[in-house]
Amino acid sequence: MKQKREKIQVLEQRALLLRKLWNYQSFEPIPLKKLLFEMGVVALFRPMSAKFSGMAIKIQNDNEVFRFMMVNSDMPVGRQNFTICHELYHLYVQEHFETRVCKVGSFDKKDPEEYNADIFAAHFLLPAEALKTRIPLQELEHRNVSLATILRIENLFECSREFLLIRLQELGFMHEEEKEQFQKSVKATAHRYGYSPYLYTKSAAESVVGDYASLANELFDNELISESHYYSVMEDLGFNLSDIDLQGDEAE
Repeated sequence: MKQKREKIQVLEQRALLLRKLWNYQSFEPIPLKKLLFEMGVVALFRPMSAKFSGMAIKIQNDNEVFRFMMVNSDMPVGRQNFTICHELYHLYVQEHFETRVCKVGSFDKKDPEEYNADIFAAHFLLPAEALKTRIPLQELEHRNVSLATILRIENLFECSREFLLIRLQELGFMHEEEKEQFQKSVKATAHRYGYSPYLYTKSAAESVVGDYASLANELFDNELISESHYYSVMEDLGFNLSDIDLQGDEAE
């Protein structure tokens, strides 16, 4: 048990350290897509199987590192954001990482690195200080967090209701019975309080953060990905494979 607590503390410190390194305080929300763009992480958001939340690829060439992630856009936006944070663990914290397809948010202790990524994501997306500074003092003192506060926090940090309730329970701000109650009718309660359905629905449509096509070409040109992998990447972007000529234009 002591070893587990120490491991969680280490992951929390790594999450807070990266926040600080990337100029975000422990109490403020992070615009995740803006962060990915600033860090040069190329991200593709597209529908995937319900079995998977996302994947990450890290390729190192001499002194240059290429980082890529794919996020399942067929999941609610709040859950997609947790997936982004999970993949950031693989790309920036995990040692000797190359590639991984992930099922995010299960906190499965049988898979150490997936468990570590989930713990890291929890502290990176929603640090304890962020919660404590946004829960009214009276609610903190009585350990009785209101629905209005929950809605305000989850929309500010763009996290899922499920994840926020887990964090509140972990920090001793909520009992299991309350957690189960707040998990009901998530979209309906948000609508009743005047919040947009954006956070609670699937984005579905494909989108890209960063110059995905240029990265694919650079990796292929430097022989860091195979021809079949290159075709797969370009197909993801909607290019007609018959229009792609890896050998250059043929002489007329």
